[in-house]
Amino acid sequence: MRGTDSGPAQNDTREAGHSRRGTDPKHLAAFQAAVKESNQNYFSQFGSYQIKLQILGTLPEYRRQGFASQLCRWGMKRVSRDKLAMTVSASQQGYHLYASLGFRKLGQKVVHAPGEEESLVGECMVFEPGQ
Repeated sequence: MRGTDSGPAQNDTREAGHSRRGTDPKHLAAFQAAVKESNQNYFSQFGSYQIKLQILGTLPEYRRQGFASQLCRWGMKRVSRDKLAMTVSASQQGYHLYASLGFRKLGQKVVHAPGEEESLVGECMVFEPGQ
């Protein structure tokens, strides 16, 4: 972390040596390629008639209290009102939340960075009001 007189400390990946996997350029490139591919394969059919959920996270001490569900339901009301779809690439943990709210699975995208043994699996899902 580096701080300056003009603001709070921020991660500097050059000094951190890519200690977080998400800051490693090969991981970022693999993730961006997977997002592009899943958008083309699964979400492009909805065109501009969709709201795409990005990142929804809850601090550990606030999990399992309904906050994520409440945020999703707020968005679901909006897409219902505006006759849109809501799309998301869900993590393994998020999949059950979205499925319980009525999202359906369109497919799956595996993110794999070159030289890594582990992969990240994203569940491509959609909520379509009236479906």
